[in-house]
Amino acid sequence: MKSLILTSVLCSGVCHATPVNKVVKVMDGNLSTCSSKQDVFRNKLQSYRVKSYKAKQQSGSVELTINIQMLECKETDKGFAFKEKNIFDLFSYRTFRNEEVSVITKSANLHFYKDGSYKSLSKVAIKDYSKESSITVNFDIQDLLTKEELRKYLDGQAVTTSFDFNLNRKVEISNDEISDEYNQSYGGFRIFLEVK
Repeated sequence: MKSLILTSVLCSGVCHATPVNKVVKVMDGNLSTCSSKQDVFRNKLQSYRVKSYKAKQQSGSVELTINIQMLECKETDKGFAFKEKNIFDLFSYRTFRNEEVSVITKSANLHFYKDGSYKSLSKVAIKDYSKESSITVNFDIQDLLTKEELRKYLDGQAVTTSFDFNLNRKVEISNDEISDEYNQSYGGFRIFLEVK
């Protein structure tokens, strides 16, 4: 697998909260590649993809379940490829000076916010220790809608709304010379939902 189109994986929903056929990768573009040594370095702190998601509406709220995977770009005997990793697995990368740096994930979360206003909707900690992390979050429908959209929704009309999320990860990097902690923010996705 030499490249990933990160927007194409968000494609299904259930019940009345259903995705519209428009899901957009935001902030950092649509494509992560793993086809050269430059890509290995560019993705030294890994990439992530949304493997699947589902949304369902239940009496005034929307429940969203997202499954994400971390991907490490590696050189193999057949070339370059992404390899699935657990978000909490210890990993390392080499600097331009060919020094090895170890990376430990201290914590990670998905941050959800309203498209356009950037109002924070929720932050959900990732705790899974498997290759695919599953995150479930509930939203009050009125928090997802503007005043005009809420009026239409309360009048019984179907309303299309959107919100964004992105991955945030607190990492510790270290080698013989350095030891430091910082927050790494990854690109975001925008999900369009129809509620009625």
